[in-house]
Amino acid sequence: MTERLVGPVTADEPGLVTVARRSAADADSTVRPRPRHAAVPMLLVPAGATELPESVETFLRDVFVTGRLCAQAVGGLGTGRSGAVDGNAYAAAVNSGRCFAPGMAVAFGGEAVITSEVLAQASWLASGRLAPGAEPDAPVLVGAYAPHHDDPARIEKAPGAQRGIGAFATRLPIDGTVFHRADANGVIKPAGSAGGSTGAGRDWMCLPRGTYADARWLVVETSPDRAPAVEVDLTTLSWYHGDVDDVRRGTQPGSPACLAVELSENSPTYLRAVGPHGRTSRPTALAADANRRFWLTDVVEAADPVSGGEPSDVILPDGGTTRLAFRSRDLDIYAHLPPSRQPVSEAFVSVEIVRAPAGGTPDVFRALWSVETALGNISGIAEGEARFVSDRWELRGMSVVQSGSWVRSVYGTSPEESPGIVAGAGVAGLADDSYGAGGFMASIQVNDFGNDDDTIVWRVDSFINAAL
Repeated sequence: MTERLVGPVTADEPGLVTVARRSAADADSTVRPRPRHAAVPMLLVPAGATELPESVETFLRDVFVTGRLCAQAVGGLGTGRSGAVDGNAYAAAVNSGRCFAPGMAVAFGGEAVITSEVLAQASWLASGRLAPGAEPDAPVLVGAYAPHHDDPARIEKAPGAQRGIGAFATRLPIDGTVFHRADANGVIKPAGSAGGSTGAGRDWMCLPRGTYADARWLVVETSPDRAPAVEVDLTTLSWYHGDVDDVRRGTQPGSPACLAVELSENSPTYLRAVGPHGRTSRPTALAADANRRFWLTDVVEAADPVSGGEPSDVILPDGGTTRLAFRSRDLDIYAHLPPSRQPVSEAFVSVEIVRAPAGGTPDVFRALWSVETALGNISGIAEGEARFVSDRWELRGMSVVQSGSWVRSVYGTSPEESPGIVAGAGVAGLADDSYGAGGFMASIQVNDFGNDDDTIVWRVDSFINAAL
């Protein structure tokens, strides 16, 4: 069955339809479909009953007839249709009776009075009886957690939360080149556009492509037991309709996106996905204590790469891989890993850009990075997406601190979750025995033909989630 994500009546998102009342005339009109149900009945059922009375069941069967969902008649999300075309098709389908919009049931009295069996039966009848007995799945934030193989009630670090997969927090200046950006007030325009923002000085909670595919809303909380600090309705954003540059890439719904939030330094911040049926994912905890953040005081610049694979400046219709490795010395920057601040004597980054064949699949990158200081080194990996913009490659994604003598001297050799995490919550950035996660940004200038004269500017941060 195809479902269509429809936004609030005030949404201006392409492809969303406002269903309003009109007269029964002009059944072929494509302007404003008339409602099938203009009144809300109040139905009484015996307290504690396990099935609906026959009279109530018959009434709901007659009112909510079995048929095809209008969403199926028009087409599901991602069909490439314009908002106007979708709206006209939806209106014509409803008005002509070729499909129906399902209803809903709301119960008053609590489970002691209205049993789950009665409510499920009423919901099924109001839905048009398309999926008897089926319940919608809860959405999942990919890579955030995994049930333990012996004890499903126990949550462990997710083996599926590999490089670049899963939510992460960062204070890097997310500039809107690859990731959509939004805050509690709506879309944040890209840097360089009218009213746009560079993203500097803000806290970001970011989700790579496909990690929130089942969500209608995203909710940020300081505790799962408190009111949300930020909540966004994805139907009012453009994250399901294309990337920042309005190009549709990949088969997974949900483009790379970041929320500007105020991350708590005293306790973890939690992220939940909420599905269109109201079910929520498990909370994902993102620890963002400034006293546990690894970061560099400035960008790392490098030239004269060791290279391999395809030239970075050549268009590859059939795809290919470009490899570049840069080493920097005599740097005038510092690395912070509280409680210490150390000058960086050497920095290294190796980047592999996997360039997709023409046809809508995103270009992706994988990277290895390390910095050397007098107290030792810190190394990690990064993964995300790449965009060729004008004469340079822009890389944006997630970074994970994996090892290094400096980080081991502070946090030990076997990283564990920090205390204070709500039971059952997933912890971002602790996959594969890593210490924490953050952001990665790089710009590779291609210059003349070939890779030998390419230059790079890169930076990285990470919030250490491991316990001291």
